[in-house]
Amino acid sequence: MSDPGKTYRTKEEVDKYRETNDCLHHLEELILKHKIISEKELRDIEKEVNKEVSDALNEALSST
Repeated sequence: MSDPGKTYRTKEEVDKYRETNDCLHHLEELILKHKIISEKELRDIEKEVNKEVSDALNEALSST
């Protein structure tokens, strides 16, 4: 979605769109619905990914 909700869409419109069209949210629901992994495992993966992204960002910022 190109509009982050700060120009012509209301916060409610952006939130509704994200609830119904967010592919990551949809994938998470499918994973949990089909019991591919547990919610705890999913949250652990999410934490690990967030840490990797944060570490990469910090490295990029410090190398400039």
